[in-house]
Amino acid sequence: MKQRYTIVAHCYDKRGILISSATNNYDKSHPLQKYFAERVGHNEKIYLHAEIAAILRAKDKQIHRICIYRYGANGEALLAKPCPVCIEAIRAFNIPTITWSTKEGMVTCSLDSLNTSKQLNLL
Repeated sequence: MKQRYTIVAHCYDKRGILISSATNNYDKSHPLQKYFAERVGHNEKIYLHAEIAAILRAKDKQIHRICIYRYGANGEALLAKPCPVCIEAIRAFNIPTITWSTKEGMVTCSLDSLNTSKQLNLL
């Protein structure tokens, strides 16, 4: 499979210190990825998404913010809003702040507003 874009996720603690980072993987899966995929009815989404990989790499550290970036083949920023599988994982790990890239900039929202699909601000 030819990779067309890269998705990167960074997890930060409450002080803004980077605690983990990961990219999407088209070859590797994980039982946690499968679990959340099945919970939301997307059984086919078994390959490790950047968000879940970054959460796993944070181990037992409390994540306060997760930032997701998607880059096209020529390096331009693209929409990286978390999919339903990753939103379910973000909810389960109670990550209060989520930020993702768009072509126009970055969007930041709280976990509560993500649940209701309202965006807090466009940076």
